[in-house]
Amino acid sequence: QSNTSGDHNIALGFQSLLDNTEGNYNVSLGYGALKANYYSDYNVAIGYNALSSNDSGGENVAVGASCLRDNTSGYYNTAVGMRAIIRNTSGHDNVAVGYRALEDITTSSNNIGIGHDAQVSVAANSNQIRLGNTTIGQSSIQVDWSISSDLH
Repeated sequence: QSNTSGDHNIALGFQSLLDNTEGNYNVSLGYGALKANYYSDYNVAIGYNALSSNDSGGENVAVGASCLRDNTSGYYNTAVGMRAIIRNTSGHDNVAVGYRALEDITTSSNNIGIGHDAQVSVAANSNQIRLGNTTIGQSSIQVDWSISSDLH
């Protein structure tokens, strides 16, 4: 509806990409998906209100109802599952897979949450990984973990 110079966009659903003016290469499927997108590029939003507050965050992927809903300027985030990374506003490089995964983070970056309600220990901190939620009672791996180094 508001497009002025954006191109190569796909929008399907009521208020999908409604406020886009200059954003390019966005895919928006679902009621309110990418609704507030003004000028950001390369976003994929699939589901009710997915990335609905995004205005300048680019290269995000949100698949599921309300995924990355509050994101305004965060970029390179990947959220799969209903309400995944829902409260993020400006954090970047986060990955969440599962219902409500990383739901509590708002501005932190480079976090990974996999599993139903997987939340990192401190939502305000960056560079954390959480596999599973607090009810997980056992975890195992077939081989030892390897610790890599940045030394060459």
